[in-house]
Amino acid sequence: MKVKHGKAIEITDQLSPQDAEVIAQWIGSYTVIKNQKIHLAQQAYQQWKAAGEDKENYPVVNQQVAFLNQSLPFSAEDLSNSFYLSRKGRRFWFSMSYNKEVNALSETKIKDIIKNLSDEALKKVINGYDLGIVQQVTGSDDAVYHIDNALAEKIGKIEKKRSKYQRRYLFQSAMCSVR
Repeated sequence: MKVKHGKAIEITDQLSPQDAEVIAQWIGSYTVIKNQKIHLAQQAYQQWKAAGEDKENYPVVNQQVAFLNQSLPFSAEDLSNSFYLSRKGRRFWFSMSYNKEVNALSETKIKDIIKNLSDEALKKVINGYDLGIVQQVTGSDDAVYHIDNALAEKIGKIEKKRSKYQRRYLFQSAMCSVR
């Protein structure tokens, strides 16, 4: 069974100030190029749609920005297009996800194992969590977990930003369709 794995490491401490500046510039340049390619793809799609072309003539735009020439501990097919060098404020992160073959029990084997367990043994091996509104998370062991106030404020700010940008996008989309 193939399972998606991920790994992210902070590389801030491993970079010199010059390296960090170059990577920040590279990330900025990459973003500009990617945005331009996305814009070109959207233009090509709009032209295709306006021309009333067949689905066979759907525009194909190369949105690839960078190439990687490095050997990795897994095949390119298992990389699943997730290989990132990112920046969050002054911190830099290297992240990737890949598929890995693992030996997993089948559903029938799991059912056979579980039906032979007593109630006490079953409670020891199974954890359940209920997401709620008043109590954020309640565990099967009756433990209650709450989000601390600082994190709740941060989530609230993110939600406000999201809704603001969502309204802006919906407004822009409505304005574009009116024209």
